[in-house]
Amino acid sequence: MKLAIALLFVTLVRLANAQAMLTNAAALRAIYGDYDPATETAKGDHWRGNDEGVARISIETLLFVQVNSGDPGSRTYVVTSAVPQQTTTGKYECHACAPEIGVGIFVFEQGEWKVESKNACTDTIGQSGQPPDAELVRIGNDLYGVKLSVDDMHMGDATTYSEIVAANDKSVSVVWGLMEQEDNSGDYDPTGRDGSSERINFSSAYRFVPTGPASDHYQIDVVSRGWGYGLDHSYRSQNWNATYRFKGGKYQLVKRIQFRELPATKPKPKR
Repeated sequence: MKLAIALLFVTLVRLANAQAMLTNAAALRAIYGDYDPATETAKGDHWRGNDEGVARISIETLLFVQVNSGDPGSRTYVVTSAVPQQTTTGKYECHACAPEIGVGIFVFEQGEWKVESKNACTDTIGQSGQPPDAELVRIGNDLYGVKLSVDDMHMGDATTYSEIVAANDKSVSVVWGLMEQEDNSGDYDPTGRDGSSERINFSSAYRFVPTGPASDHYQIDVVSRGWGYGLDHSYRSQNWNATYRFKGGKYQLVKRIQFRELPATKPKPKR
């Protein structure tokens, strides 16, 4: 009997300390205010695109992740995609039709989930009505952001663009972006008659690097190699290394080293 009472007491303590589950419907209501789980839509006045007269927008959840980070404790990151609700006149699927990406960051404190930061339209990104890939990434010792990536093919020109969105006080905004790669082999014509006469083919890689306790955010180191258009919009070698650090609510370029390709030299014949 004593053992049963002890087990019951432990169970009750665990139940009392257990976190309540944040439901998808509750999270989307917090982000959009009037989310209807039956139709998975919200009022069209949330839509900030060029389309006018959107009655309701359809909401899709891309990411719903809980992490234990810092003070006060657990956080849940919710990423959504919104497009105009499909009507009898057509779908939102043109090549330039990009969804609006919403983000809500919730923190568990005082026995309930509360909104810490949110933005129903953090950015408009995607293509053909389809949302970007969404992935939670660590950008600081106790900080997380969301990486949004989209692959695109337009007239033989293939690109991959990625950006990081993160909390900015009570809101969420884009804090950094990078064209990761581009290849125009499907649009290249050395004569320039049936395509671009300039061959574009570059790719890049980046990593988040801790900078010590003085900064909450990691720095971003980028390496790029290939040929394409530079910051000055001129066609040139894209062989460079760059460093970005967080300041003023976003990552800013603090160092960039451009490398010059040297012509290959023939080895000298042995005597």
